[in-house]
Amino acid sequence: MRKRPITPPPEPEPSEIRERIINAAVTVFSKHSVDMASISRIAEEAGIGHTLLLYHFQNKENLYQAVLDRVAGIYTKHFEDLLVYVETNEIGRKEAVGLLEEWLRRTVDIMYRYLEGKTWPGKIVLYEYVFPSTFFEYLYTKRTGRIYLTWAKLVMAVTGNDDVKTAYFQSTLMYGFVVGFRLQREMLKRSLGMERFTQDDMKWIKNTLVGSVFSLLGVKRSGGVRTKKRRGTVRRADMPTIPANQPPVTLTLGERFSETKERILEGAIRVFSVYSVDMASTRMIAEEAGVRLSLITYHFKTKENLYLTVLDRVFEIYRERFKDLFATIEAKKNLDRQEAVDILCILIRRTIDAFCRSLPNWRGRIVLYEYLYPSACYDDFYKKNIRLTYELLTKAVMAATGNDDRKTAYFQLVAIFGQTVAFRFQREPLKRSLGLADFSEDDLESIGNMVIDNTLAMLGVER
Repeated sequence: MRKRPITPPPEPEPSEIRERIINAAVTVFSKHSVDMASISRIAEEAGIGHTLLLYHFQNKENLYQAVLDRVAGIYTKHFEDLLVYVETNEIGRKEAVGLLEEWLRRTVDIMYRYLEGKTWPGKIVLYEYVFPSTFFEYLYTKRTGRIYLTWAKLVMAVTGNDDVKTAYFQSTLMYGFVVGFRLQREMLKRSLGMERFTQDDMKWIKNTLVGSVFSLLGVKRSGGVRTKKRRGTVRRADMPTIPANQPPVTLTLGERFSETKERILEGAIRVFSVYSVDMASTRMIAEEAGVRLSLITYHFKTKENLYLTVLDRVFEIYRERFKDLFATIEAKKNLDRQEAVDILCILIRRTIDAFCRSLPNWRGRIVLYEYLYPSACYDDFYKKNIRLTYELLTKAVMAATGNDDRKTAYFQLVAIFGQTVAFRFQREPLKRSLGLADFSEDDLESIGNMVIDNTLAMLGVER
């Protein structure tokens, strides 16, 4: 007798089992990308059988879409009252200032809630921004597009400027300031010997964010959080020894590695630009490089050694863009204040150029992925590459502000990094919101000016 096929019941309210599955999937997708996470791993996390999971969601794609809804909803629910109010009312400038400040403070509070948690649901959405999947259009249409439109409406009400593109760019700066601290959490903990972010740390982030944002938007505020007192006017000038638009440096193949090693490295870079270190296999790398599998073992011993070498190579490519800046900082015991400001301005423009341009095989994804999902190689990567870079740039920040508080300087540097890299994260939402094919040269110039203005405001420096 043939068994009748099991027909799923009509869609009910989310059952307890569905909730367990979604919660487990949030945990798993917060640690692993959608490509790397498996149905079996999620079922194990939920404490149910593989078959029962498929009964409720049919496949991993349906489950991932449900997770995107859940995670985006976690963020949206904290702002639903603000969203509805802005959508249904005409907002005056004074009222917009208060609403925008409330939005910024809530954003920092949410970040603090997940800053120390082992599971950070926002990482799922952030990963979707950096590595858009086929679900990005769904996420933007259903969730993030609405939030971006509200931000832009508030910014335009505050500034009195109806330039939609400028408003969206300014909104992206706010986002970048906050998310930079989550991305650089591991670096900050190691550099400053911190176990966790304190309430005082979060207060500094909140006050500095609000102050610098309103300074950028040209808002003078008499109450609440005060913007930092300016320390005088600093002349904006290009340093004669540091070209502002240094061309990208192409490393000569074979300078440090044999031809075979170079082929393996280039193949590994292409593979790791698409797959995480856990998901990528040495066989995939060997096929991409056109070499025998045994040669990878011969030259690099393990996949982890190869991955660490790739991280070094990719970071070196970016470090080459800034080596003249690093040399200037390193050569001087005490940087001149004007010189330090110019170094930071040039650093911002080159970073934007490196991160925001449309590149077919963008290698920076490997480093950003390592920030999002630190692997077992992160400590070695930090000691060899990140630590010295940030120590040098922190020296420039302290010289620009005249403040020798190392912790504050590190926080300010992370805020600068977050604002520049935010335009990479928000590339897809911006393109859809503004109908852009890509960032133009004028767009990159505008973005650079905004980030520089906001940075100087944060540091208490005027042009």
